[in-house]
Amino acid sequence: MFWESVTEEVSAAIDVLQENGDLELPDTSLSQRIASKTTQIMKLTGASQLLLKEKQILVRGGVLKKRAVAKYVNIILNEMVPSGYADSDMLRIFVSRSFADSLEQKSSLADIELSESVLIVVEKDQRQDHPPPTVGDLVEVEVQPGVWRMAAIISSDRSTRVQYCHHHQQEKVALTGIRRARAIAIFGHYQRRLAAALKIVAAFETESLGAWNSLHSNPYFQGQRLGVVSEELAVKSEVIKRLERSPFLKQILKTTGCTIRFFLKPVADKSSFSKCTKAIPCVLAAGSLEERWKGLQIIKVIALGMEHKRHPTLPAALLGDARRVTIPKDMMSVVVGKQMESLLELMELTSTVILPLKDRESQKADKEMDKLLDMMMVGYDDIGDQTCEIAILGEPYARAWAEAKIRALVEKHHPGYSEKDMGSSQAAGLGVEGIPLAAELEQIEERVQLAKQLAGATGCVVEVGAGRAFIAGRKGSRALCSEYISWVNDGLQFHVDLKRRADTAIRPEVPLALTEMPWLQQQLSELAIDTSTIAFFDNEEGREGQLKRLIFAGNDIESNPGVVPGLLAHANALLDKAKRYKDQGWLLEDDERENGGSTEVRQISLATVHFQPLQWLGGPRGQAEKIGKVALVKTSHRSGPRRRCCVEVCVAGQVLLHFIGSHAVYQAAVDATEATDKAQSLIVLETRDWDFCMW
Repeated sequence: MFWESVTEEVSAAIDVLQENGDLELPDTSLSQRIASKTTQIMKLTGASQLLLKEKQILVRGGVLKKRAVAKYVNIILNEMVPSGYADSDMLRIFVSRSFADSLEQKSSLADIELSESVLIVVEKDQRQDHPPPTVGDLVEVEVQPGVWRMAAIISSDRSTRVQYCHHHQQEKVALTGIRRARAIAIFGHYQRRLAAALKIVAAFETESLGAWNSLHSNPYFQGQRLGVVSEELAVKSEVIKRLERSPFLKQILKTTGCTIRFFLKPVADKSSFSKCTKAIPCVLAAGSLEERWKGLQIIKVIALGMEHKRHPTLPAALLGDARRVTIPKDMMSVVVGKQMESLLELMELTSTVILPLKDRESQKADKEMDKLLDMMMVGYDDIGDQTCEIAILGEPYARAWAEAKIRALVEKHHPGYSEKDMGSSQAAGLGVEGIPLAAELEQIEERVQLAKQLAGATGCVVEVGAGRAFIAGRKGSRALCSEYISWVNDGLQFHVDLKRRADTAIRPEVPLALTEMPWLQQQLSELAIDTSTIAFFDNEEGREGQLKRLIFAGNDIESNPGVVPGLLAHANALLDKAKRYKDQGWLLEDDERENGGSTEVRQISLATVHFQPLQWLGGPRGQAEKIGKVALVKTSHRSGPRRRCCVEVCVAGQVLLHFIGSHAVYQAAVDATEATDKAQSLIVLETRDWDFCMW
């Protein structure tokens, strides 16, 4: 039986790479086999274009791209991976011949290739020089006439001894009752290869019980970089079904990077090939050594919690890979949200797994809802010991980010809670701290986006809640972030002594009235976020109450001082515009909204503006010829006083054209004749009058 598969005449191997470097098929009939795999080949090789033209395979790229494409094309056409294949982008799994034949006839492989972005090739064993099976090989054994079982060779000295995959029993068999299993080669990123392999083996499990166990004997699943491990779960089979549908499973895969599959391990009676009488729930985790260990530990914690219908206790093995946060009990419903929406959103955003834990003390459940309401009414001081604990699992920075978001949420509902809970201690490495903000900052935080500014300037993760900033990061980054917050707090009332700091840029003598304009505050905030800095005002020394200083601070300023001139030039343009509007008594968009205006702001793409022929808009016609094209965007015209119309043309943040009122359209157009050729965008304040947009 074993030798029947290797006595066939072997045809010459196909090689599409010609001596001149071109790729050519030996026959046009083979093009269809390649056409169905072009997308996968392009993803694997990075080729930007792959076309089939009769026998020619046209590849855009150099020699290396063509060789990479030829490698995969040869494997597809030969239905075989070369024996000396040494690249690390492949994974092999072994299945029965009958399953492999049925798989090729269905569209299952194409669906897996598409969903997992991999290339799959079902190999045909046609090598005459194939050696006899050796220890560790996966084979099929004929246990009854016409009935074959998957097994692994465990010894082959004087006689061949195998261990069956479905019940682990061992038996001596004759070589004539053995045939090689079919190999399926999977190419792609290692995580995607794992996911595709487990999908195929899951389908094989329905046909051949114990297929999961064959992965343990598979040499491609051994080692730190890529491996598989399975464990029995002390839960009912119903828990496994619930886990497979649980949104937690998707988040575990994302957080740990491993691939998880559940299966029922059959347990047979004393007879070697009797039907299964019992099935034990098991979990299989595939990935690197660290990935599968973390995935397995988290799955076991969640499964036991679902089995006993209570919050689990974090095992000692995970204490070093988790951050535990204590929160008031009434906040648990806020963190979790309706139908777990808030918790799932937080886990998705931070790439973590968050688990409510069993109370460390044997606290009794709340007796009545009115006690919970009373606790919420009286505030933190009377909460007492009514707290609970949650565990955050994931990568270190992801855990710290999630903790900062949770603490900011708790602070909004229980102001001052974090100060008593966190204390004043500071972690030596990666940690989370809470820094108070001045009351004035709390009021404008939404507009100035202080958290985003601090995060970009220092590299920390920053979340703000109820007058307190929670910063997560390394100790040095947290110290810098705390210093910047103290500058911002002090700058509201005092002059900040910067002592010639290399990480700052200063624009002096800004009128106090400009610093209070909401539009300017928002524009400076956006500028700071775009440049990874923080922007704030402090008092000009000796002129408190009259002039302010605009200060930019951040790591990028120190590491790249060349950005300072451009940064200050952009800030000066914003200040000049704000001063011009202030002097004329005009309202900018954000200021008009503050005063109940109805101005609508919209940005118009140049591609959507309808350009009118050259029109005379007033003034000498000879000068109008210099304008070029004028785009008119007309809005509803209503009787009564016309409101001001404001239009800007911007290039790289610089205002090149600005005018107010239709009477100024002509002069502004003439002034911006050269600038409009470089215009990249139009910003239009749409009013109840018509608007003129310059190109």
